[in-house]
Amino acid sequence: MSENSNHRKSLLRKAESLVNGDRNNQYGPPHQDFQRTADVLSSLGFCFTEGRGATRDIEAHDVAIILAAVKLSRLAWSPEKEDSWVDLAGYAACGREAYELTHPKPEEPEPASRHREVKTLGGVTVGTFGNDGKRVRYFRMPNGMFYRLADGVMTFVANEGGPRKPSSGKHNSTWDEHEVPYRDTPEWARVD
Repeated sequence: MSENSNHRKSLLRKAESLVNGDRNNQYGPPHQDFQRTADVLSSLGFCFTEGRGATRDIEAHDVAIILAAVKLSRLAWSPEKEDSWVDLAGYAACGREAYELTHPKPEEPEPASRHREVKTLGGVTVGTFGNDGKRVRYFRMPNGMFYRLADGVMTFVANEGGPRKPSSGKHNSTWDEHEVPYRDTPEWARVD
């Protein structure tokens, strides 16, 4: 292990012990402490200016950014002060946590491939259907490349383990001569 990585580990361990230590008991979880501070700042008239002059109240993660700015200012003056580096790492972790806890992610739908209903005939898979209710179709070009048509999107599948990306090609009747039955389509070409 290099000496440099030991410095990084030591600093991050110190930051971790601070953000998960006794301060939680003294001031509550960081996101709550930061939100209280944000509320005070907002009530004093401070706000966050977004693009085009729009403003919003200070939020919990903004407090972490403000505190990190204070540490950056101090580090510009005294870069040898380890505690400022440690605090900066701690504010980054607490700021990210505050953002995650105060801005829940909307539930993302599962990828379309997980919604496809597999149709079988006597236990043998004969095809799948996309979210649009239409059959998923596979095409093999003369050069061996595969394409997949599902939910109106043509996807290029280079080869096993190769890239999968939306194709600029549109399905038309000339593709039909290259269609491959599901049972003859390699497994790697079927998986999203």
